[in-house]
Amino acid sequence: MKINKCNKIMSAIVYMYLTLPIFIFVVGWLKWYWAFLFGISILISTIISINSDNIEYEKIFLKQNISKIVIAIILIALWVTLSGIGGVMFQNSDHGARTAMYKALVDYDWPVISNKGNYGLIYYIGYWLPSAVIGKLFGFEIGYKFQMVWAAIGIFIVYLLICVLRKKVSIWPLIIVILFSGLDIVGSWPQGVIFKFTKHLEYWSAFFQYSSNTTQLFWVFNQAIPAWVATTLIVVGKNRKNILFILGSIMLASTFPFVGLIPFSLYFLFRKLKIQNFKEIFSLQNIVGVCVCGGITFLYLIGNISAGKVNTFENDIDTSIRMIMYVLFCIIEFGFYMMILWRNNKKNKFYYLLLIVLVACPLIRVGDAQDFCMRVSIPALFILMILCIEELPKLYKEKNKTLFVCLVICLSLGACTPMHEINRTIVQTVKAVSKGESPTERIWSIEEEILKGNNFSGPVNESLFYKYLAK
Repeated sequence: MKINKCNKIMSAIVYMYLTLPIFIFVVGWLKWYWAFLFGISILISTIISINSDNIEYEKIFLKQNISKIVIAIILIALWVTLSGIGGVMFQNSDHGARTAMYKALVDYDWPVISNKGNYGLIYYIGYWLPSAVIGKLFGFEIGYKFQMVWAAIGIFIVYLLICVLRKKVSIWPLIIVILFSGLDIVGSWPQGVIFKFTKHLEYWSAFFQYSSNTTQLFWVFNQAIPAWVATTLIVVGKNRKNILFILGSIMLASTFPFVGLIPFSLYFLFRKLKIQNFKEIFSLQNIVGVCVCGGITFLYLIGNISAGKVNTFENDIDTSIRMIMYVLFCIIEFGFYMMILWRNNKKNKFYYLLLIVLVACPLIRVGDAQDFCMRVSIPALFILMILCIEELPKLYKEKNKTLFVCLVICLSLGACTPMHEINRTIVQTVKAVSKGESPTERIWSIEEEILKGNNFSGPVNESLFYKYLAK
């Protein structure tokens, strides 16, 4: 395989992975003239982005690396299987609603509207659209299992991009991706749940929560995986011509992480910007990313019932208690990592931007749950993990035993969180199978629980999207 051909093929796979959901949405949900206009613009922008991509993949696929890549694929497939995606293993409670949304996309005409015609599906549905197309063509189960393939492809892309960043193919960075987490075991210790190996350790703080990569995959895979791909692509590529297009393409699938990725996108967009490079920001694909992908998705999602509820600290809780927990949360979830990284990053502006985002996320609350804190933080936490992956060999080569050991200890303690998640899946799967029961979660009722004016829908007659754009 020629070098340029390898780069083009991989770039095509990466950008098609990100843009296929929004392309399907535009073609499948909009009036034919809007579908044609916006579909063509997304398609052309994807082709331009592929051709302008500057990431070199060719060294990853050298002969000596093939065995490592095969091992990585096996590990990724195992991780995805354990997550419950596709219904092979135990599913955490969030899967009930997510499977129902996939089922609605397969069973209903597009756009999805309730039988009474008063509520429409308004949610970040991007992840399910490729599998929904498969489901419509070949049946519910085949499309459902295809979600596993789609997840594995996304994670494999992330792994390849990390290898490109390191200019080396190794298995251990993938292990860190699977096991990376804040030190929830430290926060959970006083609650006595650390030896209950199926418990969810991230509940230790009553007010805030940052999720490990495994927790994200096992609970909110639909938001996490596209966000991981986009975040890693922006960090590795640093390509001004494509950054806003990448960002806009994930808004339909990863709405909360999209918000969390904005500061980092702006950083790479304006980093070391010279007057002669200013026009790169206004590339066709960036304009389409903001105006078409972002604009259409915004008009669609703004009709969601819970979209407008924004809060900060709640008044009914003692502020001093909340502040104490906030400080502890910051120290335990990312503080130790940031202190270890400081030595080699103290002059790095990107490091301080990361710190600001991680500090700020817990202070904002949207809706009635902790979704903003948990999901907007996904890009920042993934970048923190990437910095740790880069730092580990640096400290080893520098023979800085103290910081190297400290980082290994933090990573090891953090790994307890995903190990609890994995252990719960195994235990619950075995328990269900031994009883002759299905390990999967009950699928929610589409009409009664999804399309009834709650977190997943909104009134059609109040939506600009459904009035003027939807077919």
